Amino acid sequence: GLFYGGGGEQLGVQLLGVFAIMVWVGLMSALVFGVLKVTGLLRVKAEEEDMGLDRSEHGGVGFQLGSRPGSASILKVGQVQPDMTPDV
Repeated sequence: GLFYGGGGEQLGVQLLGVFAIMVWVGLMSALVFGVLKVTGLLRVKAEEEDMGLDRSEHGGVGFQLGSRPGSASILKVGQVQPDMTPDV
């Protein structure tokens, strides 16, 4: 290789391979995401996003934001989480 007196040919071949893989991945990603976008499968509906994907996709809550009785477990966009500092 380059460091053992073999010149830069092997390094050039490897860099060309890396470039070819990057181009292939970019093209295939653009193709797949383009098809998903055109078919409307890339994004979820705004209502599902507002509800939270854990609830709309999986039927549950990913984590509890409030652990005290009476505290909200789901926050809407723009809401502030209640103070969760322990009472001392």
